[in-house]
Amino acid sequence: MLDFRYLAQAPTVDEDVCGQIELALRDFHIHKEAIIDAKARRGKGNSLITNWHIPKLEFLQSVVANIRLNGVAIQWSADITENAHIYVAKNPARGGNNQDYESQTCRYLDRGDKIRQFDLATAIRIANVDFRALFDNPVEDSRPFHTPDDDSDSEVDTTTISKTAALLKIINPVAPLSATSRTVDYFQVASELRCTDSHSGPRLFRTHQSSKNVVFHLSRDPSFSRILIDDAATKFALPDLRPALGDYMIWLAGQSGSREVYNRTIGGWR
Repeated sequence: MLDFRYLAQAPTVDEDVCGQIELALRDFHIHKEAIIDAKARRGKGNSLITNWHIPKLEFLQSVVANIRLNGVAIQWSADITENAHIYVAKNPARGGNNQDYESQTCRYLDRGDKIRQFDLATAIRIANVDFRALFDNPVEDSRPFHTPDDDSDSEVDTTTISKTAALLKIINPVAPLSATSRTVDYFQVASELRCTDSHSGPRLFRTHQSSKNVVFHLSRDPSFSRILIDDAATKFALPDLRPALGDYMIWLAGQSGSREVYNRTIGGWR
């Protein structure tokens, strides 16, 4: 299993490595009964477990197929799903009495969803949003119109909505409708960078759209906060790093009109 894990996390994977990954997993399944025979698989209270009913173990069957389809696994992050696991599994479990996890978790999530739906419905009601008029006037995304009040002959101002973004701008729910209110449209950022002069755009340049449906957004903070130039050139296979930095410093001198730019910071306060 260690061979499987390390091979699957390789920065580059070809068909030979895919074969080694599949072989490592197959070898484990061939010999795993030896662990059961040795009574080494134990659970809570040191009780003996005589099966391999482990969902994550079953998911390992799809690793090679996903690598062939989407590329090496090391480039992907599980942060979003891990964060979701906190809200849909860990927090509900902590709110129970350590009994009947499945039913209590489902009840916790169901009641939370009903509260959010009620909050959303009352916020829409207070904002005088009417979705029914959208079917009569589907052209406008958001426009004021008048509809007769059921209880009187007067007219009240309401608004038609056809997009979620337009709805979120005018309602004021008690609780946030998502885990975070900070959303970034990296496609929009990449589009703005393409239309911006390279010397006046936002720093650093770390968002790039490679195709219609894919945008890469690089991390801002470096993995190595301190490293010698030559060591970095060797580690990341950049033989021209030192002359490239020299050219950059010369370019900075030309931009500032002075040759004394060697004490300037690059990319941040440090």
